[in-house]
Amino acid sequence: PKAHLDVARWIEDAPVGEQIREFQTALFGEFDKVDPFALSRLTRLYVAIGFAVEARTLLEDLDADFDGREILLELTGIVADAPYPAEGLLHAQIDCPAHVTLWRTIAIDRGETLPVDGIDAVVAAFSELPIETRRQVGPRLVRSLLNRNQTDAARTAFAVVDRAPGD
Repeated sequence: PKAHLDVARWIEDAPVGEQIREFQTALFGEFDKVDPFALSRLTRLYVAIGFAVEARTLLEDLDADFDGREILLELTGIVADAPYPAEGLLHAQIDCPAHVTLWRTIAIDRGETLPVDGIDAVVAAFSELPIETRRQVGPRLVRSLLNRNQTDAARTAFAVVDRAPGD
């Protein structure tokens, strides 16, 4: 489902520090059992703010299953710039919603051509990401688009990061 890759929606309006504290507090329940919902929320928040390595460590170290865990684990690798596995879930995702195509385009850097409406949707989905995530994955998205001969889209993606506030 789209929600498993819609990183832009993983940050709430509350200050990030408060969100982290809330999810960390809820992470362990009675008898130190991991709360899968809290783990899901905390690791998604970590990915959204650029802490993909920390999110991956939590997912690998804590035994809790939840819907979307495997794709989230793959996403932590993409954001952290780890090599994408040949058997990754995104390999089979073609003609999918923009958020899926965005992460597939970043993860799988090969010369396949994206449909024009797909390119626009990918750049739009990229522009919705939190700035921290855009800065981390932006160079790979631009490189991937250039490898696909999508020069205009690469320029637009570069501008989305280059013109972002905060520098």
